[in-house]
Amino acid sequence: NIRSADVVVVVDPDAGEVRSSWKVSCTGPHGMDLDRDAQRVLIACEDGHLLVLDSGSGIELGSVEIAGNPDAIRFNPVSSHVYLAIGTPGVIQVVDARDLAVTQTVETGPGAHTLALDVKRQRLYVFLPSSCSVLAYTVTRS
Repeated sequence: NIRSADVVVVVDPDAGEVRSSWKVSCTGPHGMDLDRDAQRVLIACEDGHLLVLDSGSGIELGSVEIAGNPDAIRFNPVSSHVYLAIGTPGVIQVVDARDLAVTQTVETGPGAHTLALDVKRQRLYVFLPSSCSVLAYTVTRS
């Protein structure tokens, strides 16, 4: 993601060369993850949207409005949920990637903007820098 240019750049990992670039309609593409099974790229944008692109062509497949400027994003292939950390207002939003709908908003506290997902154990960890602590959640599989 190139935030300042609203572009996603595709890089060949073997050659280290740019293969293509895709202009996106949302401002400030930031956090990114892949839905490998559905061949989609999930992009959290600073203008408060989760954007979905086809991973082969870069064609925009849809978007959903979220609670604010996201930082971290994690896709759960078991549930097809996307978890987005939004430091202000201090929430985690859960988006169903199949329907592109926000299904849950969980208050975490201000500044919570880093996530880790343990797919095997279905645990989501949220780091709270203001209190030097970590929240741990068991996430649903459906």
